[in-house]
Amino acid sequence: MASWWLTYDANYSVAAEVFESPGDIYAFPEMRLVPLDPVRSASGDIEALRSRSGAFVREFRRCYLGGSAIGACAAVVNASVANVTLSAFPRSYTRALSVDDRNLFDGGRLSFSDGVPYSLGPGQAAALFQ
Repeated sequence: MASWWLTYDANYSVAAEVFESPGDIYAFPEMRLVPLDPVRSASGDIEALRSRSGAFVREFRRCYLGGSAIGACAAVVNASVANVTLSAFPRSYTRALSVDDRNLFDGGRLSFSDGVPYSLGPGQAAALFQ
């Protein structure tokens, strides 16, 4: 989801997740999250979103969960083969998204952890919230 948010455009983007889960329903809890009002637009050059740490970062001023405002959020993606630290990332983000592997109809839930990761390993991503 975080990598999708890097190029997400509310006018054109459509989510369709296909993950293994109990049952044959492909509606997952994170699909209820909607980021709006990006700080930087999704440009034709993804390198514009690369931070000093090497991770790709895209922030949104307003985010919603099931239609309710939940504050600002950000997607952080480490596409490299090395760890990246998030120490230079704004301290205003205090929670990270956590999801399980069940779809909505089989009791899938999302939650927010207290605190944000200090680093991301190769190929890891995080969705952060205020």
